[in-house]
Amino acid sequence: PMHQRMLDVRDRYNGPAADYVLPISGDEEEVDYDPMVPQLVASSIDNKAMRAAEVLPNVISPAIDMGKEAGVRSREYASARRAGLLHAMEESKLSLSMGRAMRHYFAYSSFCFALLPDNRRNTPLFKVMDPLSAYPDSQAPEDYEQPLNIGFIHGKSSDYARWRWPQLAQENGGPIPKNAGDYELLWDMALWCDEDEWVFGLMGPRETRYGQSIWAENYQTAIMEIDRQPHGLENLPFIYPRKVTLDAIISQMGNVTDNYDLQARLMRLQIAAAERAVFPDKYVVGESTRNVQVNDGSNTWYDGRTGKVNVVQDANAVGQLNSHPDETLMRVIDTLERNSRITTGDAPQMSGESRGNMRTGRGLDMLMGEAIDPHIVEAHKMVQAWFPQLNRAAMEMYERYYGDKTYHCFIGSGSTHSSVEFKPSKHVEGIHATRVRYPIVGAGMEATNIMLTQMTGAKLISRRSARERHPLIEDGDLEGTWIFEEELEEGMSQGILQQLIQGNLPPVVAAYIHQELSQPYTNPFEALKAANERVQEEQAAMAEEQAAEGPPQADPGAQPGIAPGAPIGQPGAPPPMPPGPCLLYT
Repeated sequence: PMHQRMLDVRDRYNGPAADYVLPISGDEEEVDYDPMVPQLVASSIDNKAMRAAEVLPNVISPAIDMGKEAGVRSREYASARRAGLLHAMEESKLSLSMGRAMRHYFAYSSFCFALLPDNRRNTPLFKVMDPLSAYPDSQAPEDYEQPLNIGFIHGKSSDYARWRWPQLAQENGGPIPKNAGDYELLWDMALWCDEDEWVFGLMGPRETRYGQSIWAENYQTAIMEIDRQPHGLENLPFIYPRKVTLDAIISQMGNVTDNYDLQARLMRLQIAAAERAVFPDKYVVGESTRNVQVNDGSNTWYDGRTGKVNVVQDANAVGQLNSHPDETLMRVIDTLERNSRITTGDAPQMSGESRGNMRTGRGLDMLMGEAIDPHIVEAHKMVQAWFPQLNRAAMEMYERYYGDKTYHCFIGSGSTHSSVEFKPSKHVEGIHATRVRYPIVGAGMEATNIMLTQMTGAKLISRRSARERHPLIEDGDLEGTWIFEEELEEGMSQGILQQLIQGNLPPVVAAYIHQELSQPYTNPFEALKAANERVQEEQAAMAEEQAAEGPPQADPGAQPGIAPGAPIGQPGAPPPMPPGPCLLYT
């Protein structure tokens, strides 16, 4: 029954793509029609799912010794573990698949993830599975424990199935041909996982094309077990969360399918009435003693748009039945739409509409938030509660399956990416536990940014905590280091400009720095250092010329460099200043 309710929601979500139509009446001449109303089911699912998946949760991997910066049991190793998890999530396209999982959650009241080893890329993959084809062991609605086993059915192409399991190829005695002709088939693969092993099976071809059945006679024996392997994992690599309900697993979408069907039926009746009003029925009143003839006895009435003339014989009058659509229908349709939106929590603001006399942007945001925020909060809490199970399995899979492989994981954004080396056998250290937390539970990208900024300004949290929580910052510590470097760079630049304006440094220093910066991949610190060395060399050459009784060569490193007041290439200048620090270190 639960799956049947899921199928009802899925058919309304897909609409005409699922061949979902509604008959208007029992009249055989009446054709079926596609629903001609707003796709409220799809809108309600998509709007909340996109908001819930807008921000990904933060992955927190703790260090064994938080006071140790580097080495075994340190924060460095914890950062490497976190980078490994982020690498697996990025390879899994989690930022996209999370949107699909949230659509499952709001449509079916559940979603499902499996962690599968990808031996092509040597990494664990977070794969979202369809709850309609996922079968965990039965549990009571009040139980929120990890299932002990689960079965999946998922589609794979012929080429993939033949590559992954060569024994399925037809030339090797299997059922899958190399070339399916006009049909590119998806084959249903069965996957079973319990506390001991993986079991792989083949169920047969999935679908038909062009309305023709492709279930040939030789496919009747396609159902078979392919392989079974012990997985060796203590943490089961799947989750199947279910929505918190009273006593049964049912979604809000499942409660409005009948409402939606009635609304679509009434809308079709309204359209039919409008068509009759545009092209009204005509009638002919004939003489009492004669039979009326229309168009030479054919009694066919020509549509005026054809340009043909209707010839009527033995008739007293020709008239038409004028009718108008009933306005009551539109009020009923509006009421049904309102009921659907209230039941599903679909705020009109998410569709670009504003009802009532609300005018301010803040008021509209609050009104929309009251409608959807509780649903988003619960979805985020569901991810926070269950995703650590997948992360534990991912850490264990890294350690057991790919322990000796070295990964170069990239964190950061734009041109500030940084590479972190992750070797499971070295960095996991048997630590499989992680925490998964959203920056602000229930908040989207914009709201999260505003709230973190306000909390930092009010000194409720530190800037370091804000960087760690911000969804656009992957490594808060690394971002803090870059910010400090930028502050040093800005201070250095301001100091040099001030010295140049005051005349303490000659303009040639600015020319030297500019020349160094024109080289590719040169930062301001390196440019200042190189300019300082050039100034020191010129000062050393001047010292050789001016010191007649001094050593034959002066040491450039002992010169003051570009310190204020130092002579730079000026003939007849006074003796150089005693050795001192350059501007870079003052």
